[in-house]
Amino acid sequence: MNFNIYLDTALGAALNRLAKRRKVTRNALIRQAVEELVNKESRSHDWSAAVMQWQGDPKFEAFETHRAQLAPPDEDPLS
Repeated sequence: MNFNIYLDTALGAALNRLAKRRKVTRNALIRQAVEELVNKESRSHDWSAAVMQWQGDPKFEAFETHRAQLAPPDEDPLS
């Protein structure tokens, strides 16, 4: 997929310097940055396997055992 983006002069110059230092094209550098961002965002919404498999701590009582002690909710201010 091809598309155009606008970079201000300072950011464009910094991109050129970084690409030169890494010995890659600007396009390759931009592709890598976009790929890293997309991967990071997609991972941030997934729970890890350790969290998904956690069954709780048997030393703690279930939350539901204390429900009767909770204060009743306030009236709905939007009703």
